[in-house]
Order: sequence, then C-alpha cells, then structure tokens
Amino acid sequence: MTRVKRSLITGITILIIMLAGILMFACGDGDKGDDDTETSYTITCNSGQWYDINTSYKIAPAGTTITVEVECEVFVQVANVYANEVPCTPTEQAGFYTFTMPAEDVTITAQITDADEILSSDYGMGWTFAPSQISMAEEGDSSFIANQRFELSFGSQQGFINASTGQNGLLYVDVFSTNQDVIPDDAISAVSPTLDFGNSRVVSAKFTIDLTKVNLGTTTLVFKDTDKDRIITKTITVKEYGQVENFDLWTVYVTVDLSTLTAYQDKNFRIWFSDYENLGQDYIYGSNYPESQWHDFIWSDLNRGEKTFTFLYNPEHTFRVQVGYEYFATSLDDYRYNNFSVQSGADEDGIVSFSSDGDSITVRFNSLNMAEEIQ
Repeated sequence: MTRVKRSLITGITILIIMLAGILMFACGDGDKGDDDTETSYTITCNSGQWYDINTSYKIAPAGTTITVEVECEVFVQVANVYANEVPCTPTEQAGFYTFTMPAEDVTITAQITDADEILSSDYGMGWTFAPSQISMAEEGDSSFIANQRFELSFGSQQGFINASTGQNGLLYVDVFSTNQDVIPDDAISAVSPTLDFGNSRVVSAKFTIDLTKVNLGTTTLVFKDTDKDRIITKTITVKEYGQVENFDLWTVYVTVDLSTLTAYQDKNFRIWFSDYENLGQDYIYGSNYPESQWHDFIWSDLNRGEKTFTFLYNPEHTFRVQVGYEYFATSLDDYRYNNFSVQSGADEDGIVSFSSDGDSITVRFNSLNMAEEIQ
C-alpha cells in the first residue's frame, strides 16, 4: 500500500509540474503575440468637383502597397496625386498611382489642371465661332454693348438635340467655366437654339458672355450636350480692353474731296470705315481691330476741299467706306446715315467717285503697299 501511495503522490507531483510548465509557456507566448500585433491605419480620399479618387484599401497596416485610381472628366487632367502631401508614384496604367502605407492615417488628394481643348465631338458637334481671347468691358460700357458671342453646330442630323427649353435656355445643354474667378456662371447667357425645319430638334446654338462680369486670367469654357453625352471645350484668356490681338494691322489713309459738292445740308459729315466681309461675323469686342471706325468733320475743316483720315486696316479683309451726313436721333439713341454711296475697293489709281442726286465726293486711298504696318 505504501508503494502505491508513493507512486500516486509522485504522479500527482509530476502532473502539477507539467501543468505549471504549460501555463508558463502559454503566458509567455501570449506576451509575444501582443508585441507582434499589426496596427492598421485609415485612408481617406478627397475627391473633387470633376474627379473621383479611390484606393485598393480603406484600412491597411504600415508597409502595405496601396493603389490609387483617379477618374476625372475629359476637360480636366491629373497633374499630381499626394498621400499626406507626399507624391504618389504613377504606374504604367493611366490614372493609377501607388504609395507605401506609413504608420499613420493618410489623406489622398489630387492636383487637377485643365486638359487640352476639345474642338469637336461625335456627329460633328463643334465650335463655329469661339475666340481664344476675349476682353474685359471698357469702363462705362454696359452688358448690352460689352458682350462676346459664341456659336456652335450640333453637326449632322444624327447630332441634332431635343429643342425643349426652360428658364435657362435649352434643357439638354450645360455651359460653364472651370475657373469661376475668370468667367463666373452668371456671366454666361442662356443658350439660344436654331431649330431644324420641323422645329423639334436643335441644329445649332449660340450664347454670349457678359464682359462686365469677367476678370483677367485663363480658363476652359465647357459646353456639354447632355442629350447625347458630348463635350467640346475652348481655352479662353481674358485680357484688358483693347489688348486682344487677333489681327496684324496696317494704318491706311483715306482722303475725302468735297470740292465738287454743290450743295450740302447743315449737318456734320462722317466718313465711316468698317470690315465689309466680316462685319459682325468674327468681331471680338475690345480687340485691336475695331468693328467700325469713323471721323466727323464739317465743310470748314477742309483744306481746298480735301481732308485725310487715318484708319486701322486688316489687309486680309475687304473693307467698306461710307461718306455722308451724320445726325443723332435722340429718340432711337442711334446713329443714322444719309449716304452718297458705298464701295468696297478702289481702281488702280486708288480713286473712287461717289455721286448722289448730282452731288459728288471723291475718296482717294493710299496705295496699300505703302501702308505702315503696326508692330
């Protein structure tokens, strides 16, 4: 019996020692596991008005490679992507970037710039008149005078859009500027349509920009056709009045000879000079080439029946000269002309004679090859 008791006591002792060892090992392993537990950090994406940012993980431990995708509208492009202001690395796949997760929370941001111009789109939609430079309003000019026209065509018949309109013009278009400080939304008028023969679809359209509301700078003008999911754009620079340079100009001299005029009304004379072929078609408000120019004079101003005037001239265009009596119609707030005649060129000697009711005026032009080119 004694031997049995001793064996039992020995067995129990060994069992207790083994259990104690197991418990000590388990506790030691638990401490080691706590030391190796990986801490994860959050990733926040700051998307913008015209772009979305997404990442391969929203929560990740330090050292993880994170992929960033930036999707943006066609009229803007990604310049840089940052993880906590640290540049991400572009991949070979457009729109994708990578970075290594740091031991902290991360915010993803993107630097967006305007993309290249999109001058045409599906079915032939494109600009028919859209200047690259426009002018701020001259001091004192109201929006009635100081506005710039833009026109576009919706292309082929398949491109014509629904003619439904609302308070802001066509329902299926949207026009805006990417830089509201340069051309704000309230400077852009409602879009006016030109309808097809059935008056149910829009063939072309136009709108204006109020130049009293624009500011110096460069922006992208975006025109969206939401009916057919098309976009065209135009890069526009707003300049000071008179600084828009869209023509190389010459100075020309026009001499008016009234020596054979036998009678005249008791009113001022006016000589009026304008771009004949393009009058009102491609004129840019505030450009270096005025839409029209004129000089007023009276008979007593003439020296031996002649007077010479200076005008700016675009040698690639046909010009018009009008000479006649000028008077101011207060009720219409408008200038009217009682003209002798109109011409659009001179003979080889640069002489053109005007006549009306027996009276005549001779207008002489200097030879254009002797004109002074403006630098």
